[in-house]
Amino acid sequence: MWSRTRTTILASILISSLAAAQRPNGGGGPSDAGGRPGAGGNYGGPGDTVPTGGAGGPRPAIGPAQPGPNLGAPGLGPSVPAVGPSAGLLRPDEGPTTESAGSRPIVANPNSWQLWWFYNRWSYLEFGGSAPARFARTGTGGFYLGSGERMQTSPLLKASQNQIRDAVAPTLLTVLDQGGSNELLIHSLHSLAKLRDLPVDPEAYDFTDAARELLRSGNQDVAEKAVLALGIRGEERFFPWLQDILTESPRAHALIGDTSVGYQLRAFAAYALGLLAERTERPELRLRIYQTLMDALPTERDEVQAACVFSLGLTPLPVLVPDTDGKVTAPPEDLEALADSRSTVADSTHGRIEQVLALLSLFEDASLSYVVRSQIPESLARLLVDAPRSLRDRVSLTLLSAASAHTREPKEVQHAAVIALGSLGNCGDAPLDQEIRKELARVAYKSSADRQTRYFAMIALGEMSARPGRGGDRWAGIETTRKLFLHNLKRSRGQTLCWTALGLGLLERSAPQRGSAPDPQVSKALRLALQNNRSGEVVGALAIALGLVGDAESEHPLVERMVETGETHVRGYCALGLGMIHAYGAVPRVRTILEESTQDPFALERSAISLSLLRDQDTGHRLFEMLEEASNPEVQASIASALGWIQDPRPILGLCTRLRDKTVDDNSRAWAAVALGRICDADDLPWVGRASIRTQYDVNLPTLIEPEFRGGLLDLQ
Repeated sequence: MWSRTRTTILASILISSLAAAQRPNGGGGPSDAGGRPGAGGNYGGPGDTVPTGGAGGPRPAIGPAQPGPNLGAPGLGPSVPAVGPSAGLLRPDEGPTTESAGSRPIVANPNSWQLWWFYNRWSYLEFGGSAPARFARTGTGGFYLGSGERMQTSPLLKASQNQIRDAVAPTLLTVLDQGGSNELLIHSLHSLAKLRDLPVDPEAYDFTDAARELLRSGNQDVAEKAVLALGIRGEERFFPWLQDILTESPRAHALIGDTSVGYQLRAFAAYALGLLAERTERPELRLRIYQTLMDALPTERDEVQAACVFSLGLTPLPVLVPDTDGKVTAPPEDLEALADSRSTVADSTHGRIEQVLALLSLFEDASLSYVVRSQIPESLARLLVDAPRSLRDRVSLTLLSAASAHTREPKEVQHAAVIALGSLGNCGDAPLDQEIRKELARVAYKSSADRQTRYFAMIALGEMSARPGRGGDRWAGIETTRKLFLHNLKRSRGQTLCWTALGLGLLERSAPQRGSAPDPQVSKALRLALQNNRSGEVVGALAIALGLVGDAESEHPLVERMVETGETHVRGYCALGLGMIHAYGAVPRVRTILEESTQDPFALERSAISLSLLRDQDTGHRLFEMLEEASNPEVQASIASALGWIQDPRPILGLCTRLRDKTVDDNSRAWAAVALGRICDADDLPWVGRASIRTQYDVNLPTLIEPEFRGGLLDLQ
């Protein structure tokens, strides 16, 4: 058996002896720690960072705290106040934090398309090295170079289990055992949570020990993020812990070392239960999580109720359920039969039908807080992915009513309904789908609804029209919707032009699924708009729209704009557009943008995403060199985030050495921990990306999104 001390010593020897031999270089992929050449590939999102305040309450069980200067969270500027009971409120003498890697864009217009893209980009960037497959199916699009030749890409390097087991995990555990700033401990724990399937030594200091100590830290923000780490880990053994915290049982008081469990901690326990339910494959565990979340709803305050509803969408129960005789039967497809489905499902059983109807009943309860109701439509949409059509129809009719011209719903609820309709509808000729398209088109371009509702309707219309119907004419609405978008693209300005272009891009993104190339009129219209517009906001949206279409002919104009502009957002989005169209010939230009952007977190991160889409890992070694040379916390944040996007495993040993080095400030070490977690994450799509898609980001729900101090669930990017 390995003791904690022996693990630490051997890991230190391993790292120091191999760091020089495996220092990143520009050559081919070196062998991993076990001698096996790195192969295969996966791809993650931006660093799952946890912005927190300065040093919090006492942490006697964690190790010696290092007060030092208050540098704030990795990537934040210095004066970030500690997160306490008033989290989410700006005091008179404080302003918002500056933009940094992984944070949502700071925009002057609250209706900016950039906010929607920030939370939804995960749906449209092809992760896990899958980018070429989209174009290989049809032989069209950006998979071809300008000369007509195919780009030959090599398999992406991947962190090996030997590297993770022998270097990364021991390093993270050593840091957690020794202690440090709140940020360093939180980021190390979250990165450790992603290292699954490692051998378990009952005598060694492990993830469970570290999580338990942080839960008892006495610091609210640290405890919240430790609770969340249990969900990120996704192991069934943590269900009782999360259940106790959410229900505030006597065992929870002992678990956190306090006589009361705050509502924010309970909300994070609810989110963690959702992450656990999403990862498990055991229906019985999902049922227990479902029952725990549902039981908490009647007695909880709005913030915790909203977290429970959010997580219910990540907890799909089986579609087929036993009837009163114990026989499993298919759910009814007839709408009238479904209306009486409650009476056909035994009270002691729960299936998807019961789950959806329960949530729908909550949505229809006008006495429930709009904050809670705004989270229900997306949860319903998630649960209806493989549910009976009749169930989808019933939910769609309710949401259509909430988005209708005569609705009296709060705008946040209208937004949520419109977003969900984009997920539930399709481009087929079924009467209800035609009605959804007609209503979304009305809201988008012919209604007096508030601007954000109209913009969300444009996105929803593009999304649903990119989805084939069932039977009959599966693409019945494609031409009508395309003409609507093209007409409005020519006559619109400002934000309306931006959102219209994105809707059009989403529509044409389905071309390979239709067995065709994107419509030439669409590509030409978007390129013409790019040529005629100088607004950075509009150019950025057009670059993303061209990326969604996969228009290979836009490579030259995008490169031209990227190189000539002085606007950071234009540089970043043009670089990202080049990655989305798989413009492999632009790799050298995008690399240049990345190296020139060490003082520009926005452009650096987007160019790193672009290079990852272009399957370029040769930049990874240079990024690590830049990290060692950097002293500015913002620069360190940007580079670490970029390392996470590139996912080159060759800098792993260097990052481990940096993380162990106590002469390096804790802020820099925290970002090294973030980069390690991102590089070693086995999930193609990071948990925060999966949770962010179609989120209702304009609702006042600080435990979900808190853009000022970045302490919410979806601020952990």
